[in-house]
Amino acid sequence: MAVLQMKKICICALKSERKPILEQIQKYGVMQVCQIEDQSGEDFFRKTETQTSQAGFERNATNIEQALEILDSQCREEKGMFDAFRGKPTMNESEFAEVVRRRDEAVRAADVLLRLNKQLTAKQLDIAKLQGQIEAIKPWLAMDVPGLTTGTLRTSYFYGYIQEKLSQEELYRKIEENGTFPEASDVRIFYTDEKTGLISIAGFCMKGDEAVFESALRSIGFTKPPVIIRSVPEKSLEKWNARLVTFVEEEQKLIDEIRSYADKRQLLKCAADYFRARAEKYKVLGELYQSHHTFFMTGYIPKSIEEEFVSSIEDKFQTAIATEDVKEGEEAPVLLDNDGIADSLEGIVESFGLPKSKEFDPSALMALSYYFLFGLMLSDAAYGFIMFAACFAMIKAFPKMEKGLRKSLKMFMFCGLSTTFWGVMFGGYFGDAVQVISRTFFGKEVAVKPVWFDPLQEPMKLLLASLCIGLAHMLLGLFIKGYMLLKDKKYFDCFCDVGFWLMLLAGLILMLASSDMFQSIFGIGIQIPATGQTVIKALAIVGAAGIVFTAGRRKKNWALRIALGLYDLYGISGWLSDLLSYSRLLALGLATGVIAKVVNLMAAMPSKSPVGPVVFIVVFIFGHTLNMGINLLGAYVHTNRLEYVEYFGKFYEGGGESFKPFKLNNRYVEIEE
Repeated sequence: MAVLQMKKICICALKSERKPILEQIQKYGVMQVCQIEDQSGEDFFRKTETQTSQAGFERNATNIEQALEILDSQCREEKGMFDAFRGKPTMNESEFAEVVRRRDEAVRAADVLLRLNKQLTAKQLDIAKLQGQIEAIKPWLAMDVPGLTTGTLRTSYFYGYIQEKLSQEELYRKIEENGTFPEASDVRIFYTDEKTGLISIAGFCMKGDEAVFESALRSIGFTKPPVIIRSVPEKSLEKWNARLVTFVEEEQKLIDEIRSYADKRQLLKCAADYFRARAEKYKVLGELYQSHHTFFMTGYIPKSIEEEFVSSIEDKFQTAIATEDVKEGEEAPVLLDNDGIADSLEGIVESFGLPKSKEFDPSALMALSYYFLFGLMLSDAAYGFIMFAACFAMIKAFPKMEKGLRKSLKMFMFCGLSTTFWGVMFGGYFGDAVQVISRTFFGKEVAVKPVWFDPLQEPMKLLLASLCIGLAHMLLGLFIKGYMLLKDKKYFDCFCDVGFWLMLLAGLILMLASSDMFQSIFGIGIQIPATGQTVIKALAIVGAAGIVFTAGRRKKNWALRIALGLYDLYGISGWLSDLLSYSRLLALGLATGVIAKVVNLMAAMPSKSPVGPVVFIVVFIFGHTLNMGINLLGAYVHTNRLEYVEYFGKFYEGGGESFKPFKLNNRYVEIEE
């Protein structure tokens, strides 16, 4: 339960060994390289230009990854349902060395795949264009003259569309009403598109009347066709269909040629990882300060592996390595180190923001409250057991699962245990499924009594429990703030910023718990004698006064101090709103039980029919699956919200920079030593 302590490290070695040293450091993956920019010996130490080499490796990696995408688009790799949980395939060092030896072959294969894909894209564009022409020519198939025909010696010929569905008689009537058509002219319909309502027409007029005739046609919505038809449309269609067949055959040949590279998929994956690692190495190499014969690099390593790391480098290379503690006030990169149930929640903490290098790691204490609250929201023993069993089975079945995914499954596994516990406490097993099934199919109701109480029968009791849990949760955050101040030896700050708030909260809580209103709402309360009432009122007043007079203590102006103190005291309203936020424990807990009860009721409705049991099973499985999924998501979201706002808001700042070691970030394969 801690933020790992970091050490600053400086490595100085011979320039001739800088590449193998970098490869060794990258292989170990435990050092974050952070080069010092200000150098007193700038004339002596210089950086080497590696951008060209780095760009070359990145280009190769990018081309290979694009080639893999092309291969997947035409020949998808077969994957099982659970392949995402299996983790990356592994290779030993000798197998990977063989891939490195064949890296040029992978580059050539990627280039061929990129070229074939470019040709395939061009061919598919040609096919799409040709198919568009074929569709566009269909309205003109009844036209038995070439599309380039403009008329005869004495007549002019036009053909095109009118964007209105008309019969021949309606068209003649429209022409007659228009009155601008030449007397010696005619317009005929030879195709009607039922989908679009467009009609294809051809018109004739005498030479010399072309302009008047075309203008008259346009006045009734005439437009020329988008496709230039040079010959008789039917003959053009035959020619285009033949060309389309050829294009499709050529397309299939290109696809088959791309698929023929499927056996090189693994080679391409390994080569992509190799080139990406080389690019990372040359990026770091370009940041190193070097002289004619030496180089040096600086960075951070976890203190816990300092001796092992230093000895592993010194045993293989001629180096001078120095380490030192991080100076006071200097922020080092942050790496969390937790065991047991706490490490599964590191991702939740990171989503909010990592602690600073000297800050308290909230993962372990957060784990206790996180699982507690999650289970209380879902609160069905059957749902919890299914979650636990499924996650436990996945973790055990796939030991090489990716680390982040393993943490998530582990988190939901513990959430399942907590949900099972609360389900037993509240008597929820698929809602009231035990009672419904026994009553419906066996004629005798079997009741499973809750260990504590049934929230559906006593919702106010659950509300009171939720508020008490919320108060304890927020007070825990306040106590952690006090602990951090005491740890930093800020005793007066602890007394002012924590002690006065505890006095105020204690006084207000006791006054509320002993009030008639509290007793009338919840049916319980505490009796405090008059002397005790005076004491708790005094406690609250002292706490409030202490906050007003000390919250702005760092300001010299007394008026500003009081103003800041009053503003800080106003924060009591925030405590109230935060406390009321825990009523969501009641809302989500009741929602799970109510929906489950409705599902059971619906499933049991047709029980007397012959297919009643079958319908019951189908509705039961579907309904509870849906209920579990929706409320599981709700519990996850609202538990995070309570942790981030109501809990972290009392003590946690965050803002730390993640530890990013120089390592092999393989995307496709893992190398086994």
